[in-house]
Amino acid sequence: MKAPVLLLLFNRPKLAARLLQRLRPERPARLYVAVDGPRPPGEGVAGEHALCRASQAAVEAVDWPCRVERLFRKRNLGCGLAVSEAISWFFEREEEGVILEDDVLPSPSFFRFCDTMLEKFRRDPQVMMVSGNNFSYNAPLEPMPWFFTSYPQIWGWASWARAWKHFRLQPEDTEFFLRERLPGIAGNRDSLLFWSRALRAARDHPRSVWGYQWCKAVLERKGLCVAPGINLAANSGFGAGASHTGKGRAVTQSLQAGNYGQLGQGPVRSEADAAYDAYLSRFFFARRAPCPADWLEEIRARMELGASASALGLLNAVERSLVPWREGEPEAEFRALREGLDARSLAAT
Repeated sequence: MKAPVLLLLFNRPKLAARLLQRLRPERPARLYVAVDGPRPPGEGVAGEHALCRASQAAVEAVDWPCRVERLFRKRNLGCGLAVSEAISWFFEREEEGVILEDDVLPSPSFFRFCDTMLEKFRRDPQVMMVSGNNFSYNAPLEPMPWFFTSYPQIWGWASWARAWKHFRLQPEDTEFFLRERLPGIAGNRDSLLFWSRALRAARDHPRSVWGYQWCKAVLERKGLCVAPGINLAANSGFGAGASHTGKGRAVTQSLQAGNYGQLGQGPVRSEADAAYDAYLSRFFFARRAPCPADWLEEIRARMELGASASALGLLNAVERSLVPWREGEPEAEFRALREGLDARSLAAT
């Protein structure tokens, strides 16, 4: 691969080693590694000093010609400050590059996708990042090799120093943005409430969060994010030890990373995909988490439009997140939808 890579690590050396193993075939010539420091006694996990040192040592596995730069913290800065400062450190030294946290598992196509899009949109100020994520479950109604979205998704992504310069960990204009700008951006009232709460929490607790502030930087400039037609990076960090994905029955937990054949031509116009943005607003950026009935409605809508593969992909992901079923949940309705989709598949063959 051509682009330099930044790895963001902390206290999960096994994930760090796995990520480096995934990176080895790509052989980037410039690798940046940032490791946050251990938390004070009583705040972190048992043995956190040793775990952080092991994450630092993981970089010694680099066995290809590569310039390695290190940013190893002696004390803990927290998710917000440690990550945002590391990204700033990276972009002070590089004009563009790929950013991977330790729990991200990119596919081989992810790296080719980032290289291609970083070069393609290098001088387009409206395009602010390249994402490896597609949360529509890999089978859109009108398949595109890639498209634009308004919303940054950061489980494996790339950007340019020209875009990151707009990031502020504690933006002073949050209330102005929420009052004057956000109502024209948010897709519905639930989404408006979600972003209002998220951005205020991010402003008030910058030590813990950086992603929402990056979203604000993109949204307020009407920036575009390149997204792949299939998902190219999965998140393996759910469960114990995770900072933000440790609880709940997340549908995205079962999202797998796929690969491209030929990348192909994307959209003709530089504008966000309205249907995809609306889908994200309803299911990921809403005041309340979607319930099984919400997912049933979405799956049925895809079936009515003839997008059986898309409906089946979403059905599989939702079922994996819901099992074991809880009392009162519509297990039978999901089973009936699966039988209908299976019948369509047999008829098609």
